[in-house]
Amino acid sequence: MIALDIAGLVEIRTGSGIYVRHDLPPKGDDSVAAPSMSQRDAGPFEILTARMTIEPHVAAEAARNATAEDIAALWRIIEKMKEPTDPRTGLERDREFHFLVACATKNMTLARIVDELWSHHFTPMHSGISTLTGLFHTDAMDISDHTEIVRHIEARSVVAARKSMKAHLNHVRAILLKA
Repeated sequence: MIALDIAGLVEIRTGSGIYVRHDLPPKGDDSVAAPSMSQRDAGPFEILTARMTIEPHVAAEAARNATAEDIAALWRIIEKMKEPTDPRTGLERDREFHFLVACATKNMTLARIVDELWSHHFTPMHSGISTLTGLFHTDAMDISDHTEIVRHIEARSVVAARKSMKAHLNHVRAILLKA
């Protein structure tokens, strides 16, 4: 039922029951067919797997190519992340951090890929899972992990930057798996 609620197919009303949502878009004759890749949102674990494949290498490339301005921008976004805010703004700042790391590679294709992966974090399914698992309330972990990543990028430590990004994404994965 939780999965159906997150997918937006039912509404769970505590103390009342579970209701099928009637405000869903109408389906045509092809509703039995499996959704194409463009018709469905990737699930949170699918996105995280892609991020775990790409972002450690992005951090390594950032350690090779980041300018002083890139590093300053990364430190600024970490300072912004320390300011109290609502979950949506916190998520947007997290996205900005990862995008800035990708921009520091000086490879705009990598930056676009990271940005595309992050766009899925704003879907109802991902938002529901994040709320359920408490992923929206990991500011201290994110700041600590992000600080470590920037330290390694600033030190030009390619291997350590890769490892720290991988460790960060493993922390995210552990939180998602708790649910």
